[in-house]
Amino acid sequence: QVTVRANLNFAARADRIPPQLIGITRVNVRPRIDYRVSPLAGTEDVRSAYKMRRVLANIAGNDKGQFVFRASLDGLSTCVVLYEPTGFRCIASAGEPRPLGGNIITPFGQPAINNRGDVLFAASGVGLMLVTPGGTTYPIQDGAYFGDYVLAGNFTVAKKSLNDYGDIVFAFNYRRTSDNVTLRALARLFEGEPEFVWSSDQPLPGLTGATVPNLEDWGIDKNGNVYFQAATNAGRALFRAERSQPLRRLVGQGDANEGSTINQISGLQVAED
Repeated sequence: QVTVRANLNFAARADRIPPQLIGITRVNVRPRIDYRVSPLAGTEDVRSAYKMRRVLANIAGNDKGQFVFRASLDGLSTCVVLYEPTGFRCIASAGEPRPLGGNIITPFGQPAINNRGDVLFAASGVGLMLVTPGGTTYPIQDGAYFGDYVLAGNFTVAKKSLNDYGDIVFAFNYRRTSDNVTLRALARLFEGEPEFVWSSDQPLPGLTGATVPNLEDWGIDKNGNVYFQAATNAGRALFRAERSQPLRRLVGQGDANEGSTINQISGLQVAED
């Protein structure tokens, strides 16, 4: 039962109608006969099977016939799915505890796979996850220090971010401790040692424009050399970063090539050799 009190205010009039009317009434609220309270989900629910739903995501593959992709499980969770000749296998799923505790793993980013069957991907709030036949490791964790900088999330992996020797190239946000400014960067993890490749506060050789260069795609070869594509409002170009060497521009929009002009660059692919 609900008691309702209502005030009705009238405009001032010369015929002496009261300026306000106050009313009180009681309302009885009854549920519909067919209304029932029933649980939708709970921590005690355990499901042994899910229906895989489509998601807008890329697929990465290797020369061994394996491929990996992200999938939605009945719209309730997400997982990283690895296909092998023996069938499909979920190698990581949202809802699992984070490595340092305190929360759970949430949706994953684009995965990469090498010819050893190792799979690399980013997980929100975690950093990078590397799944190998020997188990799961976390090469780079969100919030950790990267030299004099603090990693600040938005980790991104490309299709060719992982070579056959386990070397990694990835994009991420970082925060300068000196002025607390957040920037975007590309980094290489070579034989376990981290190294900056490029940061958004640095100009790229031969790439002009009024906007900060935007990373579009990247990859790493067997020697740890990094290739990446970046663009500004004035165009885009492809770059190569060898270890401990200055960045080198390889090709860009507007370059001459055998009597013609290159108008577009897209679809970066990095071969292991």
